[in-house]
Amino acid sequence: MANHRLRAAAFLAILLSCAAATAAPMPRIVNGAPTSEVPAAGALLQYSQEEPIRLGGLCSGTLIGCRTFIVAAHCVCPTEASNASECLAGGTTEPALLRVYLPHLGIVAVESVAIHPHYAFAEGGDAAIVRLAAPAAGIQPRAINLARRPPLGTRGRIVGYGSTGGPPFRASDFGVKRDGLVTTAACQESVANETHVCWQFDGSDASTCAGDSGGPLLVDLGEGPVLAGIVSGGESFDCSPPDQVFTTDVYVHREWIEAQLAGDQGTACGDLPAIGEDGALTDATSAVLDDTKPELRVQLEVPAGTRLLRFALNGQEAGGDGFFRVENDFDLYVRAGAAPTTEDYDCADFTYGVFGFCEIENPVPGAWSVLVTRATGEGRIQITGSSFAADLAGDANCDDRRGAADPLALLDLVGRTPADPCERADANRDGTIDADDLEPTIHALFGR
Repeated sequence: MANHRLRAAAFLAILLSCAAATAAPMPRIVNGAPTSEVPAAGALLQYSQEEPIRLGGLCSGTLIGCRTFIVAAHCVCPTEASNASECLAGGTTEPALLRVYLPHLGIVAVESVAIHPHYAFAEGGDAAIVRLAAPAAGIQPRAINLARRPPLGTRGRIVGYGSTGGPPFRASDFGVKRDGLVTTAACQESVANETHVCWQFDGSDASTCAGDSGGPLLVDLGEGPVLAGIVSGGESFDCSPPDQVFTTDVYVHREWIEAQLAGDQGTACGDLPAIGEDGALTDATSAVLDDTKPELRVQLEVPAGTRLLRFALNGQEAGGDGFFRVENDFDLYVRAGAAPTTEDYDCADFTYGVFGFCEIENPVPGAWSVLVTRATGEGRIQITGSSFAADLAGDANCDDRRGAADPLALLDLVGRTPADPCERADANRDGTIDADDLEPTIHALFGR
């Protein structure tokens, strides 16, 4: 069984103190491009015991339930562990040391970790469930593939926060969210075909590298893109072609994944509209900070009625090359109505590293300005701004709030067709106003 990338990447990661508790093919989308799409695609970060110092290295992953984030098992296992028994004997990464980053949500604490009981690298089950400490409000979880195994030749999309290639000790550009396209093919003899979805990378299309481990392979089997594969590994040491890349087949392992979800599926998390729906607005900017451009300023117009405003920062974790790399440290500052400075701001995150987050409740409407400064290093950054309107489903009298008068107003509307703005009375959004809307209206008022 060939797993050269896993072993070489893990060895070099130890030398560089990168992701000391993981044993992953390192992250990257080769031939891909920076993206702000696929809100459910995030990064798994590891911290030292003394926060806020974060350990180097990362993995990618996918939100598949409001509190359920799926990654590769080797992302939370000791470096030397290549199967479930070795992983459990050595101990999975402590949940308290992990965080999940989602650009439209921020940095979220982790409550628990569970690996697939039959995990064996390149044989099957390279999957782990990371349970979030709180629901991912405002993000729609990605559906998993329950239809069938993807046929050979299926076109797919990969998303990850990994490096863009080269030997692992030269790979310094992980931390940026990228995506690319692939075409599935038969797995070769080094990988179990019956438990994996593979593709052969010849230099065209895209591929994965260090840091992309755990990230999604999305395919459309007739009802929209679903999570069909969890990036597991590859065979090229530096992720260059020719390479075989393999992902854990979600359909084959669906029973365990569904059991882990345990009712956590859904299209909405919390009482915020999800990114992509009415009431949720987002804007993203990508730029490179270096000696010639040490800061970035952007602006987001926040509409009236916004309940929650979020700004998230991620970026290239190191600059330079090889052993001359410099760890990046970028800081985030946010202010309403005027340009922020490093001394004057409404919210800031200057935690060491390239990940930052600001959240503002009931923000004043109008222009909000963002400043990202470069403390050390150089490289690409991504800024994501997201605003969420109040959830007014159940506001049957359409007074822009949910109050005690709404259930009575709903009774007067039963039998009518929803019309703007009183479409809010159709609390279950089935196109008619009827008695079925009473329960979600009361729940909206008293149950949240």
